[in-house]
Amino acid sequence: MELAFRNYKKKIPTSENARLIDHTPEAVDRYIKDGTRVEKLYLAGYDEWEVSFFTGISGSVVNEYIEIIKSYETKKADETED
Repeated sequence: MELAFRNYKKKIPTSENARLIDHTPEAVDRYIKDGTRVEKLYLAGYDEWEVSFFTGISGSVVNEYIEIIKSYETKKADETED
């Protein structure tokens, strides 16, 4: 699940993403949708527990999505400093 979201953040198209992780494009779209929901709530200031509660996604999966989000936020910040 999280790999699909990570690939999405790398701008890999859904069809290629699905092939890479051996899932259907529909499943990849669902994982991306979940990841973007987590991202919007997390960046709006909600903590992991609240995000899990609002989305119905398990806490451990939310934490994995948040780790991906943090890594991309850090990467984005580093690029703007250069």
